[in-house]
Amino acid sequence: MSSRRSEILPTALLAGCAALAIGLGVAVVAVMAGESIAFALGDHGVSVDVWALCRGTLLVSSVAVAFALPLGLATAVTLRELDSPALRLAIRPWLALFATMPPIVFAYLAITVQRAIAWPHIPALMLGLLLAPFVARVFDTALRNAPQGMRDAALALGATRLEVWLQILLPASSRAMASAVLLTLVRAIGESVVIALAAASGPTTLAAEPLRAALGRGPALSQQDVFVVGGVLVAATVVLHRVAMRLFPRERT
Repeated sequence: MSSRRSEILPTALLAGCAALAIGLGVAVVAVMAGESIAFALGDHGVSVDVWALCRGTLLVSSVAVAFALPLGLATAVTLRELDSPALRLAIRPWLALFATMPPIVFAYLAITVQRAIAWPHIPALMLGLLLAPFVARVFDTALRNAPQGMRDAALALGATRLEVWLQILLPASSRAMASAVLLTLVRAIGESVVIALAAASGPTTLAAEPLRAALGRGPALSQQDVFVVGGVLVAATVVLHRVAMRLFPRERT
């Protein structure tokens, strides 16, 4: 009886946190939907060029993802090929630490690099560097679902490790890899700090434009402009996230 009473408080706290998260999500969706309906029914002008921001978002995200994917895949493959389980367990926490590093660090790094190299895609590359640990963790999870028995059998039959990766493990993880690419794209689309602070003359994105306007680094946006940009951003991220979740398999224990 006493054990059941001791479980009441933790259960209530967890239920309260879950209810708060759901309530906040519903509130955000309701506000966005209400403003979108009001914009559709009314005669409101939008000063922001949404299509230009969509093109900039696609360009910046493509550069960042193209830079992050090889780094993340190489890191994940290296972790899987390490012979020492203790070394793998020691590296993974550091990888998680880098994956949660504040974006402002990469923004200042991009600003520093731009002082030496005047190239408009430097912020996108720094965004890719920010995404690389996240990509490595997602790829590592995907590769753990690969058929290890087939890998061991191929090695026993004389196949090289490169042949095993190219002909067995990567094709077997293709759905999870596609999901990882989409999740990385979602993360790139939603990132704002690096582009807002570092992209002085290059392309900007849907997520970065409101922050640039608030900082005085871009044209002023009305409240309606912000809701239009936010609505497009939410719709794009939700669709990509749902597709990624459908592709991603359940992690094996």
